Amino acid sequence: MVTSVHHDWHLEGETMAQPKERREVGRQLSPTQPATASGELTDAKAAESAVVITEERPVSTPERDPLRERPLVEEGIAPVRRPEVLKLGRTGWAIISGALLLAFLFRFTIDDAYISFRYAKNFAEGRGLVFNPGERVEGYTNFLWTMLLAIPHRLGFSPQFFAMVLGLVSMASALWCTFRIALLLGRSVKWAQVVLVILATNAAFVAFGTSGLETMFQAALVSGYLLLIVATWHRTPTHRELLIASVLALALVLTRLDSALLLAVLTMGWVAVRRARGATNAEVAKIVVCAATLSLAALVPWTAWRVSYYGHALPNTFYAKDAGGVFQIRGLLYIAVFVLSYGLMVPLALVLAKLPRLAPEPGTLLCGVTTGAWVGYVVVTGGDWMDFRFMVPALIPLALLIARAAELANTAWIRKLAIGSCVVGGLLHGVLFTQLGGVDGLAVLRLLEFDTRPTWVTEGEDLAGYFPGGLDEPNQITVGVVAAGALPYFSELPAIDMLGLTDEFVAKNGLPIEYADGRGKPGHLKIAPTDYLVERDVNLILGLPQLATPEEFPASFSLDDPAIVDLMHQGTLDFDALGSDPRVVGVPLRDGSLMLAVYLVPDDRIDEFISSGWPVAPLTR
Repeated sequence: MVTSVHHDWHLEGETMAQPKERREVGRQLSPTQPATASGELTDAKAAESAVVITEERPVSTPERDPLRERPLVEEGIAPVRRPEVLKLGRTGWAIISGALLLAFLFRFTIDDAYISFRYAKNFAEGRGLVFNPGERVEGYTNFLWTMLLAIPHRLGFSPQFFAMVLGLVSMASALWCTFRIALLLGRSVKWAQVVLVILATNAAFVAFGTSGLETMFQAALVSGYLLLIVATWHRTPTHRELLIASVLALALVLTRLDSALLLAVLTMGWVAVRRARGATNAEVAKIVVCAATLSLAALVPWTAWRVSYYGHALPNTFYAKDAGGVFQIRGLLYIAVFVLSYGLMVPLALVLAKLPRLAPEPGTLLCGVTTGAWVGYVVVTGGDWMDFRFMVPALIPLALLIARAAELANTAWIRKLAIGSCVVGGLLHGVLFTQLGGVDGLAVLRLLEFDTRPTWVTEGEDLAGYFPGGLDEPNQITVGVVAAGALPYFSELPAIDMLGLTDEFVAKNGLPIEYADGRGKPGHLKIAPTDYLVERDVNLILGLPQLATPEEFPASFSLDDPAIVDLMHQGTLDFDALGSDPRVVGVPLRDGSLMLAVYLVPDDRIDEFISSGWPVAPLTR
């Protein structure tokens, strides 16, 4: 006969017992001293058997170590032990390495990144956090990222290389944090790896890791904050963890102000789960206060500085993108193109089908609410024109949500179809998608650096050769640009952003662009009036650079000439404001081609180049 002594062990008032292991704790009793019901020994039972007393105890778990704690009871998944959490394994490292390799092979620096580069360069060289010296306009929305970019400019090494390395490190960190999140939510190693595969094969997630933008840095901060939440919502977070939460929250808000939405949703989810698990009012208050303390403490003086320095509480880009229209339609189109072009119809349909089983799981529910809140924000703000970079911060919770829905699929073929659609759609998008619904694909964006003809980088360098001295040169010429990134950065010439992102007057008073398709692109909705360009002494209107060969350079140009229309980005050019002798000049480039420019305000140096052979033609109505 075997007698067992049972002990129930509970977690902070929950009814579900922890996993138990069985071990011997008694001794083998003497054959001459068997136990009776009253605890005394009788000889009658002595010869029958020896008695071993066993008890059930919980698996040894170091106190306050979230990596060893069981996952959410509601998820109903077997717990994952510490070695599996800390060690990705060969497959996990192979997936992350593959994502980094794809990002490196697909590397490029998008034109808008050079706007931040120029702000960072001017700051590092003592001109202030400005686009043009002496003009205080907040034409960036990524303060912390711009400050980080000042480091290579100050130390004298390549900002493109610095941004690429920081982006790749951020990508590796985001993937590693996501793997740990999946395991702590109760997923097996296999399904945690599936989440990594979904992210590693998503073209936007991979490509914007090296784009020079803050996109992947923001995603890494989101993943780190979500990991901290999931690791501590079974127990009271330590002071060290609350400090880390404060730092991550601060970095998120300073990187992009709209990250406050993600921060608020994630923090409310953290509080809700802790509250459901019996957290006291004091603990909940401590989470909220610590998650917001550094952010609020920094936001107040930061906002005060921005208002005193730039004159406005909102960045100038807000006014540039506000064209008085209905953004929601454009935002809905942006989301629809994203879902279709990335093959997400089947995975999202599966998520909807499994919603009754997904909703009770706190981890999955938080991922769904976070994704939904960000998608709603993107719809309200009208989306973006760059290949779905705005969706990157939401891809991590979305991948966790899709993987969980696939895990719950009734049949293997549905599971494979859902995951396969994500993988194949994510890879094919990067190769096949060019332009749809006002969104330019990655294949188009990469032409900035990898086109066979002169790029905006080399065109800017050639301009710097014609007009040396940079921004510190007295009486330097001024150019008007639609491509306000690489051209101004590499030419180092004073530049008027004709779309208004870095120009306050254009942002608020620009003329609406009447696009042929009737939609246009977010941030490309207004253009500078011609008389304003004259007032600002713009010598050359480069607009969206247009090229021609010497043989193609015509004897005259008209306002409706396709080259002039494209140069003006389909915007308005007031002929009466051009002066009595409007002309188009061809600026010779290193490969022998000509960059077209409307010659607006006369300059002696430009006249000398025309006398020495730069082609010029009259501009007519």
